[in-house]
Parts: sequence; C-alpha cells; structure tokens
Amino acid sequence: MLRLIHLGLPSWLLMLCCPALARAAEPVDFQQQVAPLLVKRCLACHGETKFKGEYQLHTLAALLKPGASGETPIAPGKPQASYLLSLIREANADERMPKDADKLTDAEIALVERWIAEGARFGDSAPDVSLVSAARWNHPASPEKYRRPFPVTALAFAPNGKEVAVGG
Repeated sequence: MLRLIHLGLPSWLLMLCCPALARAAEPVDFQQQVAPLLVKRCLACHGETKFKGEYQLHTLAALLKPGASGETPIAPGKPQASYLLSLIREANADERMPKDADKLTDAEIALVERWIAEGARFGDSAPDVSLVSAARWNHPASPEKYRRPFPVTALAFAPNGKEVAVGG
C-alpha cells in the first residue's frame, strides 16, 4: 500500500509532480493490466482444451479453481496464500511458471501481487466470461483513412458464434 509522508506539501501536489506515485495509488485494472498478461503468458498451456496440471484459466471462474495440486491458485486479499503467485516467483526454472518460457518480469509479478492483495477483482466482467473477452487491449488507434485497401489475412469465429477475430 502506498503511504505518503508529510513534507509540508499537499498530497495532490506530490501526485502532480510525480505521476508514477499517482499510478501506484490507483487500483490494478484487471481487464487492462492483468487479463492481457494472463492471456499472453499463461493461456496457451492452461486453456479450455489444453491444460497442464489440470489448471485452467480460460474463464474468470476457472482462474480461481485449484488444479491437480489442490492449492488455492488465487486467495483474494492474501498474496502469501496464493499458489499462482508462488509459482511465478519460483527461483527454480524447472518449477516456475510459465514453463519453458521467459520468467515474468519483476514489474509483472508485482502487478499480479498487487491485484491479488487488492482483492483479485475482475472489474465489470462476470465470472463465466472468457479471459480473452474480459481482456481490454491497448491497441493503437486505427488511422482515419488507409492509403490502400487493407487485406484480411485471417478470420476466426469464437465457438459460441458471437465473436469474430480478424487479422490483416
């Protein structure tokens, strides 16, 4: 938790002068910060059809259910009791998640820890929503007008038929 010491300056002035302090004081946004990280770094091995260690995180509800270990993956408000956090912090590369991939950065680990400490809230997403649908990606804005037609090179429909992904 962020604590400001009194230096004779109003706290709003400190926040204005140091935007990093202001960002640190804001709660973690699951949909913009945590969900995209989990999709990018974890979903390939712990999805709906392929799931190692019997742990899945394809939906928000699944993210909270124990896998084969029986350990509580996320204990809202209790990072020290959250098995997921211990796995991504593990020093031994053979035991650490993600397996056979680069370790999460210290900033990414700190983000997950803060999210859990703050209660592991999912924002306005319902528990049965897919992790991919809950994630809000920060994409650059599309240009107002393209110089030439933009070809569609890939197209995929979600199993429920309600979403389509287009790549070009």
